[in-house]
Amino acid sequence: MVVAIFAQWGANQLVLAVVQWTVILRYPALVPAMWALALVEALLRQLAGWLKPLSLGGHKPPGAHGTKLQIVMAALLLAVSLESF
Repeated sequence: MVVAIFAQWGANQLVLAVVQWTVILRYPALVPAMWALALVEALLRQLAGWLKPLSLGGHKPPGAHGTKLQIVMAALLLAVSLESF
């Protein structure tokens, strides 16, 4: 069950990577939309972690810190990409 969930998550990431490369190479005007999508995805991941936290004996998983960093970076890069258009 756990392996299947991670396999589906990995497949989702591969599809998203193909879409992102397509936007970068073929449709650069959509780059701000991709940053907005990355920001929304990170915010939803943070919300899910807040609503249903993992119980690991008082330790947070490494992704907890990475998600906060991704929110800041995606917001910053969204702002920069909007200024350049």
